[in-house]
Amino acid sequence: MCGCFDSSSHRGLINEDSDNTPNLTVSGELSFNGIAFLYQITEHNANIADKKRFSVYIQDETLNSVTPDNNGAYLFSPITPKRYFTVFAQNTTYPNLVFETTIYSPTELTGSKLVNISLISTAQSLIARYLKENYGKLIAPESITSEQYMATTEAILSVLQSENSFTALETYKLADVPAIKTAYTEAAENINTANIGTIENNHILLAYMAGDDRFIYNGMVSQLEALKSAGEIPGTQVIVMFDNYDASGKTKLTISKLSGNNLIELENLGKANSTDATFIQNFIIKYKRLYPAAKYSLYIGGHADSWKPYIMSGTNLRGWLLSDESDSYLGTKGKLTDIANAVKNSLLSFTGNSRQFELLILDACNMAFIETAYEFKDTSKYMIFSQAEVPACGMPIEQFLQNNNASKSAYEIGKAICDAYKSKYLLSHTAKGCISMIDCSKLDNFISKFNIFLEDMISHDGYPTKFGGISESVENYEDDGITVKNYELRCFTDPDYRDLGNIMATIHTDDFQNNVVGLELSWLACDHAKTAYNDLVVLSYQQGWSQATGLSITFPLKTVYQNQYNDLGFKFYSYFGLQFCQQTSWKQLLDLM
Repeated sequence: MCGCFDSSSHRGLINEDSDNTPNLTVSGELSFNGIAFLYQITEHNANIADKKRFSVYIQDETLNSVTPDNNGAYLFSPITPKRYFTVFAQNTTYPNLVFETTIYSPTELTGSKLVNISLISTAQSLIARYLKENYGKLIAPESITSEQYMATTEAILSVLQSENSFTALETYKLADVPAIKTAYTEAAENINTANIGTIENNHILLAYMAGDDRFIYNGMVSQLEALKSAGEIPGTQVIVMFDNYDASGKTKLTISKLSGNNLIELENLGKANSTDATFIQNFIIKYKRLYPAAKYSLYIGGHADSWKPYIMSGTNLRGWLLSDESDSYLGTKGKLTDIANAVKNSLLSFTGNSRQFELLILDACNMAFIETAYEFKDTSKYMIFSQAEVPACGMPIEQFLQNNNASKSAYEIGKAICDAYKSKYLLSHTAKGCISMIDCSKLDNFISKFNIFLEDMISHDGYPTKFGGISESVENYEDDGITVKNYELRCFTDPDYRDLGNIMATIHTDDFQNNVVGLELSWLACDHAKTAYNDLVVLSYQQGWSQATGLSITFPLKTVYQNQYNDLGFKFYSYFGLQFCQQTSWKQLLDLM
């Protein structure tokens, strides 16, 4: 099922009342009027390409592709009624040669629709798709004038008619040939500047709920009920992927949209693995394409433990995005780096432009780590997560609807979610926990300043050993006659997890400074890092974790580091493949401590 979103073989869109919904028939002609093809393309003496060498398909539709007849005629019937779609005609000999046409209607199309594919429709479609994918702006392609599309048609003709230009198709798809891309990009940007087109959705939340897990399933169901109670609001939409848990193994993964106070099922994919990175990437790409918007936010909910893999013999019972329990007791796991890369790739439009999410909400345990934040670098403006365990009922994402309108910023919406979390769990003392939000645009600056501090520590003899002692420092206390080890440096539920702000504050204590000669340089570097850290963490709430400041870091005990981390083959050696470890001197400092 991993490739289902772009495959012609996956199950189709499911209407709430499909038996009574009128169908749409699309027919048309592939026309080469006005095109004098290069001999290489025609492969015969007549200077016209064989139309039977093209495969015609509708993007995101379930029907198989068709081959046009000698006159270029093709037919698709029936397809799901829709308001906008793109039809592609791909050359089977030269797969980078693709003509296209895009249809847009303010009302849903039913009945018969004539859709011709030509040089002009291709130019208009490229411009219209650029506006839709990069700005969420819809425009009827036929309204794009000859003055606006002329440069694009001339650039396409240049490729098809010039031997030197045609070699570009060996490397690029037609839409990616630099001269063509420059032409339709400039046309689209001019149209956008002129404020032409319609933005129907101001903000869409894509909710990816990997709930096929006995521990969190009921909590996610309650989140869905809260979304329905909040209800759809104008200009804002919620699309939900929900992987249902069923102890009998009869799981059903569905994709739905919020309509009024109900969730309307769009797709039923049966049993699928929602931990697969390709699956989440295709979900995001497809539903951004089907539901264009000016802004998007992404929610990912699951059963997680930051970057740590699930290891049967260890104490870690989670792993990232635990799912599909029916396959085994704890089921399959998603790998943090794979999921992060999938999210990054999903941001790219067909032009290669990247549009950040407004908010990235990671609703799972132990996710507010500098390592996690850096893996998702550049994917969103703000990131919301927790340093500790999250209650099974999860984050109050219905606040996205209750605090959202065109004037609301990403920060304001994110703060509303965090405030509601604080009120629901922390102020009521329902749960011991914390929640934080970071400004991702400040991440690079903090990493730079923090790394200067790390390198200064490394450059001085004795500093790393003293630094390593921070993780070991304890104040034991008695509990019913039993000595309990209480680490001075906050470690949450896992001794490997320490509060990052607390580490930098400890460096500044007189005790630490007085015991290391010449610490003043490191102290100053740490002070700059602390300032950058305060800019990065824009909001942090806690209850029961008095020293939590918003972000954690992996800082294990020396013996744990020596026995579980620093040799190839050790169970946590994969930690050093994370971008944070690759881009900083953190590993080098740990090695010396």
